[in-house]
Amino acid sequence: MTKVKKQIGSYGEQYSAHYLQGNGFHIIDINSTSRWGEIDIIAEKHGTIHFVEVKTRKSTKQGKPVEAVTYQKLKKLTRAIEFYILSHNLSNKKFQIDVIGIVLTQDNKVIEIKYYPNVAADLFL
Repeated sequence: MTKVKKQIGSYGEQYSAHYLQGNGFHIIDINSTSRWGEIDIIAEKHGTIHFVEVKTRKSTKQGKPVEAVTYQKLKKLTRAIEFYILSHNLSNKKFQIDVIGIVLTQDNKVIEIKYYPNVAADLFL
């Protein structure tokens, strides 16, 4: 991944964390990595742990950000989530996978932020 793409992704994660906090979520972790993959944001609200995949784009010419979250991406993400749950002893909690899609201007201001809750209910554990 190029430095520019990492920077765009970082902006998206920062904006997403702020958006979630503004909507009553408690941020537990950002960029949690393991050998199984990376989880962009882990947050909690009303006793449910939300594993949030963030997709950020500078335009929608190649499609909406959420369209980059494929079935294969969700399966891979599920492995990282399962490892996180086991390693943090969270098996007694409720979980879901959410997606946030962000479109930025060329100077990294938010044009659009969309939250898609519980996108992978049938994949999870």
